[in-house]
Amino acid sequence: MPTATETLNLLVRECPAFQLESGRADLPSSEAFFFKNGGASTDGLVRASHALDPATLQFLASIVRPGMTSLETGGGWSTVIIAASGGEHVTVNPDQTANQLIAEFMDSHGIERSAVRFVASLSDHVLPLLEIGSLDLVLLDGSHAFPIPMIDWHYTHPHLRVGGRLMLDNSSINAVRMLCDFLLLDSNYRFDEQVGDCTVWTKVADVPMVGWGEQRINQRHYLGYRQCGLWYLAGRGELAARRVAKRLLRR
Repeated sequence: MPTATETLNLLVRECPAFQLESGRADLPSSEAFFFKNGGASTDGLVRASHALDPATLQFLASIVRPGMTSLETGGGWSTVIIAASGGEHVTVNPDQTANQLIAEFMDSHGIERSAVRFVASLSDHVLPLLEIGSLDLVLLDGSHAFPIPMIDWHYTHPHLRVGGRLMLDNSSINAVRMLCDFLLLDSNYRFDEQVGDCTVWTKVADVPMVGWGEQRINQRHYLGYRQCGLWYLAGRGELAARRVAKRLLRR
């Protein structure tokens, strides 16, 4: 069976298209399609390759190893690379056709997938119900619509072992950045590095959930996603402007 790095080279060479091509008249939004239909077949719809960026794929291929346990939301080239490590893997992806194409690609290239479990369902529906053991790696690259990234993290966090890695792809999207902002202030996680558009974290502790007042993100003025331009201040008077300015200076 090819190694993870050899598998990455194979994927780059053949460039299989597992995902849907959205933004078309027949499919304006793939996420909206699955929100409406749940886990469903997408036979007949145009496919596209929406793989992780090259730097993230190379990083992923460098860290997977035999015997590791992992879970991802979404599915594609990353699924194939993780499968090549030979460890137990769960991919939660509502696109039944994509899951089938991924499995067929692995079969046709001698990549063992007996330890890969495809769950064709919406992650926010199925993650609370899945039987998941201890995980070495969690890759969240499913729906990026708010609040799905937070929900996916909430239900995978208890299973990620201390010392395990968390990868959040598309961190430039605000719904993912909001989760990153929380993790930066959470004692359970250490930010390791930004790889392409993916943030990489290590779980360093397993402190139980605390009340909102004890969470560090709630102990500061949070203006990260408020529009603080002139239009935001308009109509609020000089007092409001001063308050916003003071908050910004205290960040």
